[in-house]
Amino acid sequence: MASPGEKKFLVSDIHNDTDTNEVADSRTDSFDDRDRQHHIYNPSHTRWVSKLSNSRFGAVLFSAHFCYLTVILFLTILNILLLINTHSASNSKHGNPQPVPSPDLPPLCGTSPEEARALGCEFDVYVNGWLPAACYDRSVASNSESNSSIFYPLAAGQTTFPIYWDENFTQPATLEDVEKAAFENGEDGLDVQFHTTYGYHRAHCLHLWRLAASALERASKGERGVGVFYKVASYTHAEHCNTIILEGDNRDPNKKDVITPGTARCVGLDDLWNESYGWAGRWKEISG
Repeated sequence: MASPGEKKFLVSDIHNDTDTNEVADSRTDSFDDRDRQHHIYNPSHTRWVSKLSNSRFGAVLFSAHFCYLTVILFLTILNILLLINTHSASNSKHGNPQPVPSPDLPPLCGTSPEEARALGCEFDVYVNGWLPAACYDRSVASNSESNSSIFYPLAAGQTTFPIYWDENFTQPATLEDVEKAAFENGEDGLDVQFHTTYGYHRAHCLHLWRLAASALERASKGERGVGVFYKVASYTHAEHCNTIILEGDNRDPNKKDVITPGTARCVGLDDLWNESYGWAGRWKEISG
């Protein structure tokens, strides 16, 4: 026990061999250091920890087994949360949204080219389908189909690629044939097919790239009700098109392409578009 005139320093309880000069130096420590020392070596705190560790509950709390289980439980919960977050992000970024038609609603573009035009639908050659007005980008489509388009040389000097009924290219088909066949396939059918050169496939991919950029630019400027051909919003299809374009002229020169025209295969980029077409009841998104 210290005499009445003797100063006490908590650090001396631990560092018994500390000389007088070191103890004196400790008195010049910052307030934070003294406060930290007081907190660490506070006798009442030490007694509380000692009592807790000696109790039955404390024995369990401070046991290595309990600490190990606590760490395992924490890591398990953390991993579950990370997996949920990763799965959600993956679906958001890499999902392949596809339109699934509802049999309870009439087709958006009718059942014939005449009815489609009366409903405001247009046929996009490089989408290869009829699209509702909100999903048809006239500016991009007109550019792609003009004789000044970069696609023009690929199409052998034509505004559209040559199309055939057979894979041997012996039975030519017209654009009108394709427009009519689209209604036989409908919104999700693949029954009627046509054949064309593989250059069309590259043109199709580049056209969708243009559509994506145009739609995003319009939306970024505040335009509401912007819709796009559903493959424009598909990350999986974008990866597919990367492969087609990078393949370039290294592809097999005899390689050909098959196209399946359809109708109203679209998705909206905002709620206004979806609400205006009753899309909530017409479509749902699936992963593929």
